[in-house]
Amino acid sequence: MATFTPQQAVGPVVQSNRITSIDVLRGVAILGILLMNLPSFAQPHFDNPMIYGGFRGADLAAWLFCHVFANLKFLSIFSMLFGVGIYLFTSHIEAAGKSSAGLHYRRMIFLLVFGLLHGYLLWFGDILAHYGICGMLVYPLRKLSVRKLLILGGMLFAFPVASGTIYILTMTSEQHQEFRSEFRPTHAEISQSLATYRGSWLVQESTRANETLEFETSLFAWEYFWRELGLMLVGIALFKIGFFSAQMSKALYLKLIAAAVTIGIPLTLYSFYANYRIGWQSERVYFRGEFLDYFSSLLIAFGWVSVVMLLCQSARAVSVPRSLQSVGRAAFSNYILQTLSCTILFYGEGFALYGRVSRSWQLGIVCLIWAFQIVVSNLWFRYFRMGPLESLWRSLTYWKPQPLRLPVAMGRLTCRPA
Repeated sequence: MATFTPQQAVGPVVQSNRITSIDVLRGVAILGILLMNLPSFAQPHFDNPMIYGGFRGADLAAWLFCHVFANLKFLSIFSMLFGVGIYLFTSHIEAAGKSSAGLHYRRMIFLLVFGLLHGYLLWFGDILAHYGICGMLVYPLRKLSVRKLLILGGMLFAFPVASGTIYILTMTSEQHQEFRSEFRPTHAEISQSLATYRGSWLVQESTRANETLEFETSLFAWEYFWRELGLMLVGIALFKIGFFSAQMSKALYLKLIAAAVTIGIPLTLYSFYANYRIGWQSERVYFRGEFLDYFSSLLIAFGWVSVVMLLCQSARAVSVPRSLQSVGRAAFSNYILQTLSCTILFYGEGFALYGRVSRSWQLGIVCLIWAFQIVVSNLWFRYFRMGPLESLWRSLTYWKPQPLRLPVAMGRLTCRPA
C-alpha cells in the first residue's frame, strides 16, 4: 500500500510522490477509450451496429476488434482509477492533519461543471459530469474495509443487469414495440443525423443538447451511475491491497491475464455471435449479448491492468510505460484533446468527415491521435509540472493559482512500483 507523509501545507501531490504504475495505467485507459468513442464522433451511432458504417470484411474486423478488446474495458479501468484518485487525494490532505471534505466536494463540483460544458458544447458522450456526481458519493464510503468495498461495489455494478432483466420481462406490448424500433432507425433518421453533424456548430447544438440531456439523465440513472460508482469503490479496494501499484505477485497478474483470454474473450465473442445471428433485432440482444458482455468486459479489463502492471514490474520494458506515463498524468487534458481532435475531423466546423470514413479507416485515425498525444504529452512534461486543464482544475480546487512551469529540469521518469 502507498503511504502518506504529513506536510506543513496542503497542496497538489508533487511528482516524487506519484505512483507511476497508476499514471501509466491511466494513460493506457485514456488512449483505449478513444477506440470506442471515435465511432460516436465519426458516424451515426445506433444500438444496432449493422445499420451504418459497414459490417463486412475489414469493417467488421475493425468493429469486432474494438468490441472485444475495448468496449467497456478501458472505461472500467478509468472508473476504478478515478476512485483511486479520490482516495489518494483525500488521504494526502488528511495526512497533513486537515479536513479533506471541502476541497473534495469543490473538486467534484468543478468537474461536474467541466463535464456539462463538455457535453453541451462539444460532444454528448461526456463522462466527467458522471464522475463528478459519483465522486461526491464515493467520499463517505472510501474508508470502508476492502471486503465491504468489494461487496458494495459488486452489488452496484450488477444492479443494471438485475433491473434491466426485470424491466424487459415486465414490459407491455407497446413498450416491446418501442424497444424493438430503437434497433431499426429509419432512412430519414440516418439522413438527419448526417446533415446535422456535417452542418455548423449552431446547426448541431440543439441535437447535441438533447442527446447530452438524455445521456446525463436517463441513461446515467439506468446504467452508468451504478456501474461507475460500483467500479470506483472496487478500485479503492484493489488499490488498498496493492493491485494498481504493481505490488501483487507476477503469478497473480498472469492468472488474471489467462482468465481474460480463456474466459473473458470467449464470452464476449459468444455475446457478439448471439446478437449477430438475430441481427440485433429483439430483446434477446440483451439476454444473450449485452448482459453477458457486461460482465465479461470486467475480466478483460483486469487482464489489461495485469499486462500494464507486469510491464511496470519489468526493468527490460521500462521504455514502454515511461512513454505512456505522461499521457496519464494529463488524462483530463488528453480526454478533452481527443474531443477537439475528433470534432475538427468529423463535424461541420472542421473537415466534415462525419459518415464518410469507414470503420477500418477509423482505426487508422485512432492510431494517429494516439501518436500525437504520446509525443505532445512527453514534450509537455519536459517544461511543465501538470497538464493545462489539470492546472486549471487544481487552481479552482485550492482556490489559488497553481504553478505550471517546472522550476528546474527534472530527471527522467521511471516506471517502478510505489
